[in-house]
Amino acid sequence: MISLILVLAIALLLVCCIEAASLHDDHHSHRFLKSQKSAGKATCDPQFSNMFVFGDSLSDQGNFASVSTNPLFKPGFSTNGRFAVEYIADEFGLELQMSNHLVAGVENNLELITGTNYAVAGALTVPGRIFNTPAQVASFMLKHEKNAPSDALYVVVAGGNDVVEASYTTRYRPDLEELSDPTITEEEVNTRLRNSVNSIIELIVQPLIGAGARNIVVVGAPPAQNTPYVTLNQPEERAEHVERAVTFYNKKLKEAIDAVELQNDMNIVYYQGLSEVGNEGFQTTTPCVINFLGIPGADPSIPPLGGNFTTAPHLYDKTCTLPDALGFFYYDEFHPSTAIHELIAEGIVDQIRAEICPSKRTKSKSKYAKKSKGTKEKKSKVKKSKKEKK
Repeated sequence: MISLILVLAIALLLVCCIEAASLHDDHHSHRFLKSQKSAGKATCDPQFSNMFVFGDSLSDQGNFASVSTNPLFKPGFSTNGRFAVEYIADEFGLELQMSNHLVAGVENNLELITGTNYAVAGALTVPGRIFNTPAQVASFMLKHEKNAPSDALYVVVAGGNDVVEASYTTRYRPDLEELSDPTITEEEVNTRLRNSVNSIIELIVQPLIGAGARNIVVVGAPPAQNTPYVTLNQPEERAEHVERAVTFYNKKLKEAIDAVELQNDMNIVYYQGLSEVGNEGFQTTTPCVINFLGIPGADPSIPPLGGNFTTAPHLYDKTCTLPDALGFFYYDEFHPSTAIHELIAEGIVDQIRAEICPSKRTKSKSKYAKKSKGTKEKKSKVKKSKKEKK
């Protein structure tokens, strides 16, 4: 029992900031959510040769579980079915499987990378932690010899962990001594989030573009301020801190993506429709189950797996019926149910169809272009392109 608790403790540190996602779906009345950018404008049906995913527990089909020594961690443990990226792959007739790159790294054998989904639960967007999205891209580059097929689709679903850690975990999790800093200021939080945005651009998006990628989707941070992990039996100011961080992060990410689009004369699908889903008639206050993180900040505290370290997950709300979790906004303390993942996927697919078309490759000059640090060569190409348009 002691060894199991130690394993869980280590796992919790690795997954301490698994991102929150507050979304909703009833399978019928809210199908095909439209983002603000592409509502009613689905104009093409692009064909992709493959789909590559980089991210965290919102997309991890089994990479974390593949290297965990705890048998309670099963593939896809953070939802009760399929992820949004799986529904997206289905929509375009593509196969999507976990990459197995963590096992390949342990065995030092690239041949063991057999799938295209590199997402790992608990991953941050900045290097330094054992799991991070730049490392996922690095593994992809090794496997593909720095060649990113231009006709493939690339989806980046990351950043939620960074937001939660900076704005909540650091302040309100004194039990995590390595992360705890209850005196952290708002500016210090914002500095961390700027670093996260810079990492997404400089270590994920730009390298992919440099290797040949042209069809890229970047998903903004989810509204983590609404999750049970942040709200259940806790002071409202905690959710307010997280909400400000989410807003700041997504604003800076959008600005950065605008600049990259201008530098590279291309369109990047930026999806931020996560907060647009309605929740009428659905359980949003409590999760269906408690998973590996618990809600330590609640009063009284809710331990991981409800304190039962022999089975996972732990049914929290007795009105919830598994595996469907019908009527529940949250599957666990952080993550949406598979029904919500399906709704997210439909919104992203709709935006892909609206934006990834030959006639929509180039955007007009961004108001953030002056913040771009592109080379003179890139700038001259942009000017030339603009003249040709005229």
